[in-house]
Amino acid sequence: MIRKFKSWTDKKQSCPTVEDIENKELGKLAKRLKGDSDKETLTNILEWQDRNIQSWKERRILVGIICVLLLSYSVIYYLISSVKNPAIFGDLSSASLNGVLFGAAILSLAYLMMSYYPIFRAEPLIVRIKKILRMMKDTFQLSLPVNKILDYRMAICRDYAKLTAALLFNLYPNAKIYFFNFFKIQRHVATAIKIDGKYYILDQTLPVLTIDGWLIRWNRRDADVYASELIRNSEGKLVGVDFKYPKKVFLHSGKVADADKLAAEVAEMLKIKQISQKEKPDYETLLKNYAIYYEDDDITKRSLMKAIKNKLESELCSNMDKISKIEINQDKSDLIVKVYLRTERGE
Repeated sequence: MIRKFKSWTDKKQSCPTVEDIENKELGKLAKRLKGDSDKETLTNILEWQDRNIQSWKERRILVGIICVLLLSYSVIYYLISSVKNPAIFGDLSSASLNGVLFGAAILSLAYLMMSYYPIFRAEPLIVRIKKILRMMKDTFQLSLPVNKILDYRMAICRDYAKLTAALLFNLYPNAKIYFFNFFKIQRHVATAIKIDGKYYILDQTLPVLTIDGWLIRWNRRDADVYASELIRNSEGKLVGVDFKYPKKVFLHSGKVADADKLAAEVAEMLKIKQISQKEKPDYETLLKNYAIYYEDDDITKRSLMKAIKNKLESELCSNMDKISKIEINQDKSDLIVKVYLRTERGE
């Protein structure tokens, strides 16, 4: 029964519908992100999401708060009802509980109004109010259609999973798409595809991860995996999306990075000559858990190098061409990237 409930819940929230997959804007986006190889395509999907979709913190936080308040209300009400002499509490206790819920609701709505107002400040007043009210309503939806995710450019994990799955179904229409989930205490879902017998998990930002890397990122020992595939009629028309619970996966062992090899590969990608006479780097950054993500695999390795390149670009901007040397050292599960820049004399 629990498994059936989980399956229904995930299908409701994370699995795209036929309408999502056939969305015209999504189809155009999928064509833009299609690369010349699997490693380029998967990397492009995550890079686009990282650059264009931001975390919808209001939706993530408020839905959680409301769930906690409702649970607390139920527990307190049960405790009051179960005492031998409930008259001790009287109507005052019920009024207090209702007051807390009402006050929380008002504060939540006020918070959303203030948060969303700047987004539409350029719109005429009536249009602005309508858009804010629509966005406030969508904040509390368990599942949003792909067109709204693309419209808002904001998402929580199940929205990312649905958008990613819809893109993958457009790019790999004959493949099964997988949803990796865990439910204990914290709940999270990410989308994956199986290529040449190996799972590749796309979880909002670069890099693309394997099972071990993803489980270590979230400090988990295991995860449930749901599989979905397109259903077509005899004429080949898409009529539905199948969704099943096939298996559970477990953590085996974390991978150990070859930091020197990775540094050489990043340098080659950035066309860095790896020559510098400086003793100290001009810039240094810590990449959390990146040593775990490194594998001798074309897909994960390319996405990892692209993630490092993007992080350097965000700090150095147009000075990327001034990099003369790059070093990568490992500190347990993390990578430390050191960057040396050319001096005015070209050193």
